[in-house]
Amino acid sequence: MPALAALIALHWERLPLWGFRIALLLQAILFSALIWVGSELQRSVLIGDASEWVYSYGHWILMIASLCFVILGLVKKDIAKTAALAGCFLTYCALTSSLSPLESKLGRFTPQAIAQVQGQDLWVPCDYRAKDEEYRLLLPGTRLHGYMAGEAGEIAQLTAGYPLVLVQSPLGLKPAICDACRIIAHRMEMRARHSDEEILEMLKGHFGKYLFVNEYLVATPVANTAALLDKKDACR
Repeated sequence: MPALAALIALHWERLPLWGFRIALLLQAILFSALIWVGSELQRSVLIGDASEWVYSYGHWILMIASLCFVILGLVKKDIAKTAALAGCFLTYCALTSSLSPLESKLGRFTPQAIAQVQGQDLWVPCDYRAKDEEYRLLLPGTRLHGYMAGEAGEIAQLTAGYPLVLVQSPLGLKPAICDACRIIAHRMEMRARHSDEEILEMLKGHFGKYLFVNEYLVATPVANTAALLDKKDACR
């Protein structure tokens, strides 16, 4: 990529305008999609406490201004190249801002919960290699082990097999756990790797139901961890 960037810079004036206009069109589509998704999420009743998923006025100013800027670049050819470059930067800013509610208490565990699990073995869902690094930031000080993310909704099985585990449940639905189990904390998590049917439902506007889940940190009475530690780690 650095070599390609250097070649682009050297031949900047000779680059065809149509390539930049395609980039601007794609950016306009992306900004429009993010505005639509954000507005649907903010008013979605499936979030649970909908008042928690709220964007600041600054977010909407950024989104609308970015969309207007790339559209301006599309219609004014003298600024198209510069607008396409700036639009790339604004795209990353827009993506970050769109997920900003998850950077607050909505997507974090409380300090009290983090303190309770310090130095303990914790099992987390993994759908790709090194997924546990994300949880290492969310729950520092724990010894993390992975299980397959496809099993995250099998709450009865997970709470019967692990002493301390993260399980996932649809928004608005509290997981049914054993009498001796205890929910320490919960947070909202964005899902990945959706099925074709789930993607179709999200295109219909059902984002709250399929794009996110609630993740619960559960302590169970399971005591024998020696055998569990010998199992293959799904994150590695």
